[in-house]
Order: sequence, then C-alpha cells, then structure tokens
Amino acid sequence: MKKTTEISQKPLSIVIGINSLTSTPYMAYSNHISAMHKLGRWAERGKHNIALYNPERMSIDRMRNQCAKIAIESGADYLLFWDDDVLVPLDFIDSLLSCNADITAADVIIRGYPFNHMAFVGDGKQGLVPIPNLAPLVKKQKSNVLNVDAVGFSLCLIKTSLLKKMTDPYFITGLRNTEDIYFCLKAREIDKNVSIKLDTRVQCGHILWQEVISTENKKAFAIYQETMNPGMKQQHDEQEKAKKSATDDRGTAFLKNVSAKVKAARIQK
Repeated sequence: MKKTTEISQKPLSIVIGINSLTSTPYMAYSNHISAMHKLGRWAERGKHNIALYNPERMSIDRMRNQCAKIAIESGADYLLFWDDDVLVPLDFIDSLLSCNADITAADVIIRGYPFNHMAFVGDGKQGLVPIPNLAPLVKKQKSNVLNVDAVGFSLCLIKTSLLKKMTDPYFITGLRNTEDIYFCLKAREIDKNVSIKLDTRVQCGHILWQEVISTENKKAFAIYQETMNPGMKQQHDEQEKAKKSATDDRGTAFLKNVSAKVKAARIQK
C-alpha cells in the first residue's frame, strides 16, 4: 500500500475510454456510476484530472485508436479502457496504478467456454495461449501481480509514454486476432522490455448473454445461484417449511387477506 500511496500523491491525468455498442445493461450502469463516483472523489483528493470519452457506436479498434489520440494530444499520463459489459471493484484504480507497468489489466474472464482468464502467455509452440488457472502462475512468480505476454483490455491501464513510442494505428482487429492482443505484440516489437502485467487483485465480472433454462441445465443453474447468493437455499427451505405448516395455501391466504381489506373498507363507508 505504501507504493500505491506514493504514486497517488502525484497529480495524474487519466483519459477513460468506454465503448457503448448498443445499450448498457442495468448491472453495468449501476456499477459504473458507483465506481465513477468513487473515482471522482479519488481524483478530487489527489487533484487528479479525469476525462471520459464515450463515443457513439463504432468498431472497437477504431474507438481505441481515437482514445489513444485523445490521451496523447491532451497530455494525459494514462489511458484507461473500461468496457461497458464489465463490472469493476469500486477501488480498482489504486491497485492498477501501484503495478507501475506500461500495460496493466484487471482479471476478467473470457465470455466463452472454457472461460479462461483474459491474459495470455507464450508457450513456445502455439504462440500465445490464454491462462486457464491463475494459481500455478501466482505460485511460480510469488506475486498477485503477474508478468504476462498479452492481456485483454476490458479494464486496462496504459501509460501514455508507451503510446508515444508507437505509430498510428495502435489497435487493429484482424481476421484471427483481437485489437488488444495486436497492441501488446506491437508494443513488444518496439520495446522488448515493455512491462505487461495482470493484476489478479482486481477481479471483474463479465456480463454474459441471456440464459435459457431447461430440464437439462436447471441443476447447474441452481448450484450457480446458491454459490452467488449464500443463504438462498436455507431461506428457500425455511419458506417451504412454513408453507407446509400453514393451514391455507398461498393463493387462498392472499384471497382472504384481500377480502378482509375490502370488507373493512365497506364498513368504514
């Protein structure tokens, strides 16, 4: 925490880029408002300058390139990418800054089976491969801040000093590559000592697609809900127990309650 405090004492300028493709899910909207409020108070305390770039719908690489230009032209210290489908811890900024890397990403899960982490290492055979489990790497590097070869930019802090070493376009989405991986590889080509880190202390939620429940997957959904909502099963069991001991079922009890209120209202008239 000492390192974090020292970094935060220096006034910083950060450009935040959020790309809204269609509409922002209510979970992200609520989370982002809360995080922005806390980020604003953080900026106020340290006299930091925060600027938001939230353009109309466009391709992700075009949006990221525009953000990079804005960060450079405005003299910002950092560019922060923050996707509109990602839920973030409210105190993420100090943790990412404390890593003091050229590229620092939070821990986000890829939205597709087998749900690997959005961080990549070179295996010497297939090139970059996603990390399925962080624990072995954390143990090997003896740190919760991991050195990796590439990261996704769902929540990612980039030093503007790195952008200034590179040429436009900084981000390109290809037929077999995403714009964030392209950027990491391009940065390493320009400077082999570029630091790319994954901050496993900042764990984000990645909003998935609309789900459909059926007989085939209802058990898995029940386990998921019980895991995400501790106490849910106990509460449900207690409610079921109360129903069994009741003399009337839920519908009858409700009807009696409404009838009693209507009768009381008539008497008052």
